Amino acid sequence: MRGPEVSWNFWRAAAGLVLLGVVGIPLALPFGELVGESQGWLAWAEAGRILPLAGDTLALVGGALALTLPAGISAAILLYRTDLPLRGFLQFVLVLSLFVPLPLVASAWQAALGSGGWLPELLWHGEITPGFLWKPWVQGLGPAMWVHAAAAFPWVVLLVGQGLRWVESDLEEDALTTAGPWRVLNRVTLPRCQAALLAAALWVVLQTANEITVTDVMQVRTLAEEVYTQFVGGGPAALARAVAVSLPAMVLIWLLVLAATRRLERTIPPLDTLLGPSFTFRLGAMRWPALGLALI
Repeated sequence: MRGPEVSWNFWRAAAGLVLLGVVGIPLALPFGELVGESQGWLAWAEAGRILPLAGDTLALVGGALALTLPAGISAAILLYRTDLPLRGFLQFVLVLSLFVPLPLVASAWQAALGSGGWLPELLWHGEITPGFLWKPWVQGLGPAMWVHAAAAFPWVVLLVGQGLRWVESDLEEDALTTAGPWRVLNRVTLPRCQAALLAAALWVVLQTANEITVTDVMQVRTLAEEVYTQFVGGGPAALARAVAVSLPAMVLIWLLVLAATRRLERTIPPLDTLLGPSFTFRLGAMRWPALGLALI
């Protein structure tokens, strides 16, 4: 029995060395720049200006999470664990939407809801106010939260959906002998995929916090834009300043990733259950109304 175990440990060590050389060392180089360039820390001399940007970033991330998690979890349940009509087609469309660039998502929402969009013109019956000038769709945190939530929605559905499919069907079937299906979903299925829920939330945080495409259009200043500004500011300490500004956020993200990884290791179902068939919750008379809700 020690032969396979030694072989497995060897491949794990080899993979770790490859990741260290290909990913770890390049990622560590900017921190070496910060250590060697003490002037990088001078970026925090403007802490009074940077801290409000961090607050806006937290508000943006929190709003995106509040909008996309409830909708994404509900959609994942419908698409992956119920007998919803056309769920295979909807899953295919969902995967395609993962490849839509974020600038295109922002432009699409502006084309629909912006000052010159088709929806305002439809509501105004084509009347244009004298002196009308185009401007981005309702600048501010609210629209930025909405666009980021729309972009993150398919990722949440996919990640949570995979977690729902990995829940042990025998646990659900045992619970069904003493409780109804929706109670089982709430008390057994969702708690067993907590790691997937946490991973989806963490992905939304990463996707929202480091993007400047949407916030630039919506005129919202965030910490990511400040990092970009420090980097393109020029000078020998430009990279060090950018790393210094982003360091607290990176440490926080590392801690979240570590917590999510440890949670995943403790709660992921046994490997022999991952490929097994999952229990299907029946919608009954609500199948077609649920399809209409999913299409919306």
